[in-house]
Amino acid sequence: MADSLYVVLSGKESDFRSNGKLLNVSTYNSLEELKTDAATKLGVASSAKIVFSDIHGNSLSSFDEVRTKDLVILHTNGHMAAAAAAASGSHTPIPGPVGTFFFGNLYDLFPDPLNNMRKLFKTFSPLMKFSILGNVQIGTDDPAYVELMANESDTFWKRLVGPLAEFKPIGGQGLFTTNGDDPDWLLGHKILMPAFSPKAIKAYSHEMGSLANQLAVIFQTYSDSGEPVLITKWMTNFTFETIGKTGFGYDFGLLDSPNAPVHPFISAMAFCLSESVNRVMQLNVYKKLPLSANYRYERERKLMVGIVDEVVKVRKEQIAQKKEVPKDLLTFMLTEKSSEGVTMSDSLIRDQVLTFLIAGHETTSNTLSWALFELDRNPHVLEACLQEIVNVGISDEVPTDRQITDMVYIERVVKETLRMHAPVRQVGKTARKDTTLPGNYLIPEGTHMHIAVDALHHNPHVFESPEVFDPDRFLPENESKRSVYSWMPFSYGARSCIGRQFAVQEAKVGLAVILRKFKFTTVDPSAVTYDPKNPTTSPVNLWMKVTPQTNLPSSSKELKSPARSLADLTGTTEIPAQVAPQTSPLPPITILYGSNTGTASDYAGTIAAKARTLSGDVVISSLDDFLPKLKTRLSSFPDDGKIHHLLMVVTATYNGTPPDNAGAFDKWITEQVAAKALPLKGTDFAVFGCGNKQWRTYQMFPAKVDTHLEKLGGRRFLAAGAGDANDDIDGDFNQFLRLLYSVVILNFGGQSLNAGDLEKESDLLDGFTLKSVPPSDPMWSAARETEGNFNATILVNRELQNSAKSGRSTRHLEITVDSPYLPGDHLEVFPSNDPEIVESVAQGLGLALDATFVPTEMDADKISSTRSIAASLPVNVPTTLRKVLLHRADLLGPPTRSIVTLFAKKIAAKDASAAEALKALAAPDAKKSFEEFQKKHRTLLDLMAAYPSVKEVSLAEFLCAVSAMTPRRYSIASSPLVHADRATLAVGVVQDVFPGSSKAYFGQCSGFFKRMGAVKECKVEAYVKSCKDSFRPPVDPKTPLIMICAGTGLSPFMGFLQDRKAKGFVNPNSETHLIFGCRNDDDFIYKQELEAFAAEGVISGLHVAFSRKDGHAKKYVQHVIIDEGVLLWKLLNDQGGLAYVCGAAGGMAKDVRRALERVATMIGGVPEESAGEWLESRYVEDVWG
Repeated sequence: MADSLYVVLSGKESDFRSNGKLLNVSTYNSLEELKTDAATKLGVASSAKIVFSDIHGNSLSSFDEVRTKDLVILHTNGHMAAAAAAASGSHTPIPGPVGTFFFGNLYDLFPDPLNNMRKLFKTFSPLMKFSILGNVQIGTDDPAYVELMANESDTFWKRLVGPLAEFKPIGGQGLFTTNGDDPDWLLGHKILMPAFSPKAIKAYSHEMGSLANQLAVIFQTYSDSGEPVLITKWMTNFTFETIGKTGFGYDFGLLDSPNAPVHPFISAMAFCLSESVNRVMQLNVYKKLPLSANYRYERERKLMVGIVDEVVKVRKEQIAQKKEVPKDLLTFMLTEKSSEGVTMSDSLIRDQVLTFLIAGHETTSNTLSWALFELDRNPHVLEACLQEIVNVGISDEVPTDRQITDMVYIERVVKETLRMHAPVRQVGKTARKDTTLPGNYLIPEGTHMHIAVDALHHNPHVFESPEVFDPDRFLPENESKRSVYSWMPFSYGARSCIGRQFAVQEAKVGLAVILRKFKFTTVDPSAVTYDPKNPTTSPVNLWMKVTPQTNLPSSSKELKSPARSLADLTGTTEIPAQVAPQTSPLPPITILYGSNTGTASDYAGTIAAKARTLSGDVVISSLDDFLPKLKTRLSSFPDDGKIHHLLMVVTATYNGTPPDNAGAFDKWITEQVAAKALPLKGTDFAVFGCGNKQWRTYQMFPAKVDTHLEKLGGRRFLAAGAGDANDDIDGDFNQFLRLLYSVVILNFGGQSLNAGDLEKESDLLDGFTLKSVPPSDPMWSAARETEGNFNATILVNRELQNSAKSGRSTRHLEITVDSPYLPGDHLEVFPSNDPEIVESVAQGLGLALDATFVPTEMDADKISSTRSIAASLPVNVPTTLRKVLLHRADLLGPPTRSIVTLFAKKIAAKDASAAEALKALAAPDAKKSFEEFQKKHRTLLDLMAAYPSVKEVSLAEFLCAVSAMTPRRYSIASSPLVHADRATLAVGVVQDVFPGSSKAYFGQCSGFFKRMGAVKECKVEAYVKSCKDSFRPPVDPKTPLIMICAGTGLSPFMGFLQDRKAKGFVNPNSETHLIFGCRNDDDFIYKQELEAFAAEGVISGLHVAFSRKDGHAKKYVQHVIIDEGVLLWKLLNDQGGLAYVCGAAGGMAKDVRRALERVATMIGGVPEESAGEWLESRYVEDVWG
């Protein structure tokens, strides 16, 4: 029971130290006497109606109940605080630091989470709300709140979430990595509790002493040689051997000699633990990728499991044969049963052993290492330790149980070390239900709670002068004045560390043995740091000189504790310096991109803009342009095993091939891998790929870059990110960007790294300036000399379908070209916007269409988006807003985050809450919400209609916030042998009707073609784009050609057929089959032309699948493939034919590929698992999203 407790008036619990009174319960004889005195001290007139409750709101009606609490609430009206809060319906906001939009409070904590958490609690104690990368947590450094959270209850419990979950694959069903309601945890905890009782722990003392003597032999060699020793290494070896020997009778050989080899189990565990920490900051998909780190992780994990399984198996056999076995934890687990008679399974025993090794070795190793560090800094404490060692009679023999028990001062040293350097900085809990904490703080169900153990241990309200190392804080009379929840190195309650007494005894034995023989002096105290990425607070660079201990005192009957004043304790009035985090300098950064449409280059520019806030050495370029310089840059870094370079690659892919500006880079990495070269040693890299998930080749080239960079010696510091253009690709990139720079901050968090600058929101107008041009300026006329960048003319624009019956439209277009093309190539077209939409947008936003301006600056490295209209405009070339809106602005695409954020800014003055809600939609972590928003606001006009109060934006704001129009690519449906001066297109007109209304949305380019149907010789901007030989028809006329398509997927095959006819590739010399799908005769495009090709022998077989034809069964192209399976098998397998597919990637193309694989299996007898491989060399596709 507590001797002291706080009493505070209801409603003032949030600062109970200031508002309450600390009362000594032992001076009162009854509850009424306590009430009377409490009422007097708190200024309450009468105690007649006083009621006490605990911080849960539960009434305390007896003196004994009150005496068990550290804090009680005094109510003057008999109503509980929780009831009052519920009745009022309002709660006190939980304070906390203001986070940044993108990273939350990451920069408030890192790169020094230890000391920064302490600083934050000086402002926000006792409860603090903070978030890291969207993960909101409520933290406390106050024993009263810790008491509520630490115990497993119906309010808070431990859940395997966040970083802890990454250790589950290693610890399995062990105590540390299972939830408290898991049957395996309940069974393991019940059986193992007796094995860690004080009596049982004493049985391990002899083995601990023997191992400590072995450790002393190791230190003797360093003492003799004068070489400094890395203390953490040998403390880890000692604690690992202790658990191995006492736990399951296994000798890892770590203390055999100073040069003892590392046991495979040790290296395996070290890698798995390190990789588990790495996985915390990776995308969820990382663990599923075929990466070398993942393969090694699984290999090392299996090695550990195999070793322990073998040990368990051997011990079971020994027990079964009634042989003498060690009385250790393993024997205990194999022989003990629960009170219900249930035993632990072999796999559960194995997981417990692994758990003890994981959780037990590093924490005690850290404690021993920090203890030696603090004893060196505090010689008066060391002197008291040596006095106790002599007094209890520690000798060259193994310490006895009596001696270990009598070392009470060294135990206080261990406890103070655990306070000063808590091995685990936090304990996590989860709210099981909505809960109101004292102070009327609402904690919603599912909230992650953060018991800030280190901050609690450094709370000056709990521990006076917390930065002073003072073991006498743990004298019994001093401990009794504090809450038992003030000291939490082992947590508390049912989920507290079961090996607490084991660890303390191990540390006492180890310190007693080595301190008696040696003096440990830190080589450079200022160089000692901690690793903020490590889940435990382990010292880094703790090198010490080991010399013989020559100052052992004479035996004394009493142990005199050192003086406790700051000056006497430290010899100075200055508090010892705090331990700083381990840091590394930020190396040069290279950002490369491969891009066809500008998306990848835009993302690379965003990365570069943020990178420049961190480093002055940042280079951004396309993959091909920078390749020669990259080789030089890489060769300048030394090969010393350190990281000297960060490489970030953002690239797209087209049908699995590299973008136009990445071909040379692709060739280089292929050649370098083949040569087994390692030019990227010393380079950390990360890759983000842009693509469309509907494509079978989604992420093919980015994935190749990612794997090849690793093969070339690079080290992946973040799993490859993937952006899906069929979804919210900007949201995908924002998530990747947030993780990218979070990892950079964690890995390179030095003083020179101004991490906060990363979060500064780039101004919309950064990097872009313009100058208005008046009518008197000659540039006014120059801006009107040409209507647009037209280089082509639409000669023919006619309907291919019977639209009156089909209700749909497909346009046949013939467009002049100014460069040669080949069958399989594409025509890239820039459409023009509907003038009515242009006028509506301009009028709605207060923009004058005749406004004339000239861009005077466009800095691609600074501009907010390289996909904006502003980024697409040439500098110093005058133009008009009308021309820009007609020919350069994407007015039909969904609103971007930039324009939504601009609208939020514009409405803020009139409706702040609506502005915040709108801004929140554009947040990086609001991916799903933004998708839903775009579904309801499909165009800029929809956004304007939803927020009519936005009546004005500046010209520069509009140009920087709205995306530039991206060209549309179409397969050319003609052959240059027939139409050398023009390219034919077949374009299906996209028309969508908004659900619940008659509003129609047309495709950007197909709608333009439809609208221009009656315009003769319409001007347009169009360019031939090569397929780079990825979709060319066979050159050899004897190679059978199978073409499979539906709808406008027929386009490239019309070009193929024209080409084959012109070359004389006809029956019987050439075998050509077309499998074509349509609904019925109304949308059977090019029917007459195809029938003519068949009649002329250009097509050997015309197979049409009608899905909606009256009197016919519904049939798709994949059904025709199965029906004609025998023919296709002979053509593809026996005659070396090729199957070409063109159409929608998400539907038809997948179905076609699967049907061909089924033909191979059912007709050709190819095993199903090999069908895909068989088809690969016979299959060519050109698909779209």
